[in-house]
Amino acid sequence: MKKNDYALLTMVSVLMSGSALAAPAANDSSQATLNFSGRVTSSLCQVKTDDLVKNISLGEVSKSALEATGKSPAQSFQVNLINCDSLTDDISYVLADANNNGTTTAYLVPKSGDTAATGVGVFVETSKGTPVNIGSDQKLDVVANKGNALSEQVIPLRAYIGTQTRAAGAIGTDVTAGTVDATGVLTIRAADATP
Repeated sequence: MKKNDYALLTMVSVLMSGSALAAPAANDSSQATLNFSGRVTSSLCQVKTDDLVKNISLGEVSKSALEATGKSPAQSFQVNLINCDSLTDDISYVLADANNNGTTTAYLVPKSGDTAATGVGVFVETSKGTPVNIGSDQKLDVVANKGNALSEQVIPLRAYIGTQTRAAGAIGTDVTAGTVDATGVLTIRAADATP
């Protein structure tokens, strides 16, 4: 072979090996977008990451059972606080209603729609059965050991579907069957009450 043929063959060989090592075409790969978010707070406790968004299933209750008793069985849940400062001696929380225009403080107003139940609300209470009224400040007993708050605290709650009056024997009320979806926002403050 001539020198020119060797040079041409070498050049073709180099070009072909370079194309084999090039990045894959756009349709030969997948991408993942990673969005990060967080928050810096001055509160002496933080909500555990798993509890930042909670989905609580209240189950199903028949219209007739709801009218007879005024409420469904309560479902327990809790909001966990972590990284609590040992000086924490005051934890309070306020429940707000994401669907309510302020017409009631007794219950969370379910979202309305073509398939939504009517005449009902989602009632929230402490684990001891004390109602948690919308917009009212609630105090939590801080769990401590030898005067120092434990690093983990728990807000135990329960919720149920109830007729708007919660009255048993509410037959003939305006309760209609349908879905019950309500959203509450719990604002939690932890502080050291000493000056």
